[in-house]
Amino acid sequence: MFKFPKLTVFAFVICAIALGGVIHRYSATFGSANFASEEDPIVDQIKRLVERTSKVNLARELTALGAQGALDAHSCQCTLAGIETPLFQFEDPKRCSAERLYLENDLNKLPPIFRDGRASSPGEFPRVCMTYILRKNFENSENSKTTALATCKTADGQPVHGNYPACVTEKYVNAVYNYFADVTDCMGIPQRDFMPKLSVESGLHINSINAKGDYDGGLAQLTHAAISHGNDPKTGFPVIKRRMLASNKESCKRLEPYIKNFSYPKSGKENRCQLISVPANPLASMIVMSTKIIQDRDSIAKYMAATETGGMGLNKNREMKYNIIARMEKLGLAPKDYDYEQLMQMMIVLGYNAGAKTAVAGLSNYLSMIEASGRKLTKADFDIGGESQIYVALNSETRTLERKPANTDAIWAKRLATFETRRALLPSLRTTYKPEIERVSLRGPDGKSYSTYRVDYKVSELSYAAYSQLYQGSGSGGYLNNVYNAGNNLNSVFKAGTCVPESFLSL
Repeated sequence: MFKFPKLTVFAFVICAIALGGVIHRYSATFGSANFASEEDPIVDQIKRLVERTSKVNLARELTALGAQGALDAHSCQCTLAGIETPLFQFEDPKRCSAERLYLENDLNKLPPIFRDGRASSPGEFPRVCMTYILRKNFENSENSKTTALATCKTADGQPVHGNYPACVTEKYVNAVYNYFADVTDCMGIPQRDFMPKLSVESGLHINSINAKGDYDGGLAQLTHAAISHGNDPKTGFPVIKRRMLASNKESCKRLEPYIKNFSYPKSGKENRCQLISVPANPLASMIVMSTKIIQDRDSIAKYMAATETGGMGLNKNREMKYNIIARMEKLGLAPKDYDYEQLMQMMIVLGYNAGAKTAVAGLSNYLSMIEASGRKLTKADFDIGGESQIYVALNSETRTLERKPANTDAIWAKRLATFETRRALLPSLRTTYKPEIERVSLRGPDGKSYSTYRVDYKVSELSYAAYSQLYQGSGSGGYLNNVYNAGNNLNSVFKAGTCVPESFLSL
């Protein structure tokens, strides 16, 4: 736990309260986060506490009030908001309803080294990043059941859809943060690169679940195929386990007693609680997730370099002809002109959702399209979050923004407004190609007509992100854009580079 000298804390609280007034006035500049917390009694208590500061141990009292999360935010000097921000603060279990405290008893069963706060950690980012993501994910719906969260009747059974968001206590944040930091550090995985992905996948909630299909489950939203592949004796956890146990890293030493006897989870959805229940998790989910990341990176690196004579067959009768880097250079984008690691990160992000081979094959198809068009490839073709946003939720066959049968008038109006906002940004983007957008009238399933937009574009002139948005072969269309936007949001709430690399998914 962080400790602050009394005078330092006192001065810092005075400044924070003053800053809170400014934040309250200008909170709209911070996007969707609600930084003014008029209903939070902690702020009023802090003000009263300051008035009698000579009679108390201020640091101890602030922690007792539940303001430790706010102290974390200020101690790292990494946020764009002040002490009033409730999303930076742990929730007080005394203020959470009984229905939201279902993890607390099991969290107490975790080893103290992972359950409690630490004076130092191998984390590349402060834990307040995780506090924010956990709380932001179910902001304003904390007391409502959702099918996105599961309950487990047994520790290794099939999960049941429908639960309340768990109370985001300090103990909960510590468990997620400490396990994530140690597992990724031990395995050599860049931590901040995966914060946006986990924000999209589960919001870091241990009992997150996909309401359909394969029961993608747990903090890492793992599927049957990913879990099964992760236990491959040649490339998966059996190999990685030996490396972890042989490592001299402090993180690996802390994990060693638990890795030695770790029981790899089964892949069937009837056993998905093995990746959801506590105290087996967050460790189990972190291990399988990190194993998949390592496997995907190795596979993608090989696929990217594969040539016609590379000896890596897609099947018995056909060999891969991807040769991505050389083809990009021939199209006008040489390796010296872009960040290879961020190109790899794009592929890893897509691979997590659609599969490593599918991700590289999609990029290969994009390059083939450009080769056939005769135009040059530029760095602007890999911009994400710009022109590509126009194509979010666009029907790739009709090229129109269509109203879904379930859309109420309010939801449809919001979708239209979002599209119009993205459209307004087009002139300022650096892409050389600007699609033509026109207002059109369509007829819905109910026979009634409605006004919407049609986007006229040439496929060969799309950016890579837009192409993936429209024509991704499997997985969720627009996944790359979603993860980029999650990273962009974190870099707008925190100082850029704090929770997510400043150059995240940018060549």
